[in-house]
Amino acid sequence: GRGWLVAVLHAEVSPRVGVPVPGTGLAFPVDVHARSTTLLLAGHWRWREGDWGYLDAVAGLRHFSTRTRFRYELPGAIAGALPIPPAYAGAQSERWVDVQLGLKGRRQFGNGLFLGGWALAGAGGAKHTTDLMLHLGGPISAGLAWMLGYRWLDTRKEAGGFRFDARLHGPGLGLEWRW
Repeated sequence: GRGWLVAVLHAEVSPRVGVPVPGTGLAFPVDVHARSTTLLLAGHWRWREGDWGYLDAVAGLRHFSTRTRFRYELPGAIAGALPIPPAYAGAQSERWVDVQLGLKGRRQFGNGLFLGGWALAGAGGAKHTTDLMLHLGGPISAGLAWMLGYRWLDTRKEAGGFRFDARLHGPGLGLEWRW
């Protein structure tokens, strides 16, 4: 068998960080807003299959979109003491596509539960991108299953003053739809 794999991951963070001013004991606040989205569209081909489950070969493209905005305004007490503008707001964004190759599989258990995951790697617009996932799942209805697992996505992109070196990882809850 063969089919399509579509996976979307979106992450946003908006911290306010204090940047220390050397020799003063003071810090000034910097507002940061970072947003990253990745979309994977891949084909998969059944390599091995049995009552135990399956193992698929995967090949596809991953699109990345990332944007970071930051803003600061120096307090009056330190505005003249630093060789930087007293206020600044800026943004940087980038989009790119990577080729992804790897394996995806599932180990079926007799009670309907399954253990699955994938290991994908590649490059293109980025120096490298690696995507690993391991999950436990079970049926909700015919063609629909729940999944609870852990995912680790690592990518590194550098181009013309832009640098994106990120490791997005953590637990997740998902749905699998087969038609």
